Amino acid sequence: MSKSQIDKTKVIMDQALASISKFSGEMFDLTVPSMNNPFGFDHIKGIINYGINFPISKFIAELKMILQTSHDDKSDKRESRLQFLELCNKSPEVRLFFSSFCNYLNGGGGNSKTPHTYSKMRQYDKNLMIITAAGGNIIILFAQLIVNIIDCFVAIVNNKTATTQVNIDNWDISDPSYEPSTFKESKGQELVEEMLKLGSLEDEDESSEHFIVIKETLLIVTPTIKLIFKKGLRDSVEMLPKNQEFFKIVKYFIALRLKNPEQLEIVYSIAKSHISDFDFKLSPNIYQSSIMGDFTKEQFKSFFEKLETDLQSLEGTEYDAAGFLLLRVKTLIDCSDDVKKPKYNGKQLNEFRKECFRVKGLPKVLYPQIMKEEYLSINGISANCQIYLENLLIKKLNIKQSTDDIIDEIMKFYQVGYAKQANPLGDMVALVSPASNSSEAVINYITTITYIMNIYIEKWQSLHKDGAPILKSGAPALKKLYENAPSVLSTITYDKVCSNFLSLSNILYSDNGLLTHLGSDIINYFLNNPEFHTEQILDNLKTSFNTKRSALLAREDSNCVMLPSDLLLVPTNKNFARSLANIKDIMTDIQYSALGFPDGVRVTINAIETKDESGDTNLDVVESNALSSAETNIIDYIHLPESSTPTSAEGTKSKTRKQRKRRRQRKRTRQRKHRKQRRRITYRKQRRQKKSFKKSIV
Repeated sequence: MSKSQIDKTKVIMDQALASISKFSGEMFDLTVPSMNNPFGFDHIKGIINYGINFPISKFIAELKMILQTSHDDKSDKRESRLQFLELCNKSPEVRLFFSSFCNYLNGGGGNSKTPHTYSKMRQYDKNLMIITAAGGNIIILFAQLIVNIIDCFVAIVNNKTATTQVNIDNWDISDPSYEPSTFKESKGQELVEEMLKLGSLEDEDESSEHFIVIKETLLIVTPTIKLIFKKGLRDSVEMLPKNQEFFKIVKYFIALRLKNPEQLEIVYSIAKSHISDFDFKLSPNIYQSSIMGDFTKEQFKSFFEKLETDLQSLEGTEYDAAGFLLLRVKTLIDCSDDVKKPKYNGKQLNEFRKECFRVKGLPKVLYPQIMKEEYLSINGISANCQIYLENLLIKKLNIKQSTDDIIDEIMKFYQVGYAKQANPLGDMVALVSPASNSSEAVINYITTITYIMNIYIEKWQSLHKDGAPILKSGAPALKKLYENAPSVLSTITYDKVCSNFLSLSNILYSDNGLLTHLGSDIINYFLNNPEFHTEQILDNLKTSFNTKRSALLAREDSNCVMLPSDLLLVPTNKNFARSLANIKDIMTDIQYSALGFPDGVRVTINAIETKDESGDTNLDVVESNALSSAETNIIDYIHLPESSTPTSAEGTKSKTRKQRKRRRQRKRTRQRKHRKQRRRITYRKQRRQKKSFKKSIV
């Protein structure tokens, strides 16, 4: 990027800070993919095959599919990740390490009482459905672990062969001052070359220099690596096999460093990537589980053949919509009190947009996520079109910056840790232990979510002996589902769960919306379970946001606040609207309940149709596409024509006028109660502040 382009971007960013009143970033994304989309089918097939033990081959195949079918601003990044994974795939030990890491990142199978443990590649045997980590963070974090292994090995070799000692206790690849470790003296490189000639450590005595270097390296690597190798990549936990596997991984990457340094640069470039927003997917659990009992390869093959037959039977019917259900939690910060009034209102900008239609080189449909800086330099752009494009770029930069802010705040929270007073004596108890570096902070956050959420799903699908669902207070959507269709929960099986994922229509309507009810409860659980510390993170975000904003705008203080929670559902297809209306009723009930949602969040839920596209690999673009297509065709939730639903669903009957009136009255009552509750909370806070102030005076 030229200096003039950098200066132009800075000017635009300054304008953004001065003119934007609301900031919204991605905090939590959950997608529920359908099997009749090729990308969704491959993902679900991979989970049914491997559960939470993702193999490298799964990601390689997915990246190749995406690169073959689409090209966008993420293509170069995907190409680099593909090269990195193909490099890792050449080593059997690295392949095992990757699968073990994915097992740990996905909660370790839920066989312990805490999320941050590793239990030898176990699965969530009691779950019909599971949540797994998704997106590029898996690859970035694995690259960071590989770099940590290399840096620690080089540091140990230097300490053995150089006069100056190296301290790697404060290793953190996200530190701006980070530099890869290098061998300081020729003696170190000679020792490494000796080790590279060894086939293994089997013939090495434990007192040999080679064995000691590997053993000491394993003692100083980051905690996740220690934990995985302590249990062993396989079932062995003996010292020698553990060191053997670790040695072969070290040997593989150090050999690359000496013989093909340009290939190792790919590893470093991936590892130094910025952590992206936190994506998760809901899918059927692994086939090999206690749910299914013993099985043979023939049974497994037969099971997949039946799934493919069921998919073929949907083709050409009204139930064959492909895509995914998207549930998102976004942050919502309002700075209306300290921003200037926008120079142009929405109506004016809409008029300016029309002038961009005649410009060659611009996309036919424009929205923030696809806006590029080079569009500003296209010949023939009118002054008004230029204003509109700059406005889009401001919005795009705002979304990116807001998302980066919440990611950084989560990393900071888990790296610093969180403690609470345990008793009147002032003793503190650590609710979140401090992480040793930013990589561990992100890993701890993801494993906390996957472990706790999958334990929650196990309980969510369980029943009491009398048939009543458990967790009524922590699962309002489940309670609603049981009230409307108790037989759904009592007859749920693994095969029925898999059929719910066949198409987007099935996701929305099968078994009275089983998956949509579960998705609603997952969002509620994420926002209100204290183990996720969502409210503390949001409070910290507001404080740090105001601090940064005051510094950038040269003000004493900034008055940005967290807005009351918001719920947004924009149906893009009339066939999906009825299901989304049902979710909206459930989520609104939760939002205005006594517990409710914390301030500063916007929950968005959309059913997005994607036929052959990757879809959920670029959520912002796909969601914006869907929303822009609905802008001129807003669907009325109430006056909907009757539509049929899949045979496995009972559907929902249209409401009478009296029922609709009662529903509106109940909604207004809930809103009044919510406002009263907020006023009471504010009043109590003010009273406590006055009391504490009086005590301080006394």
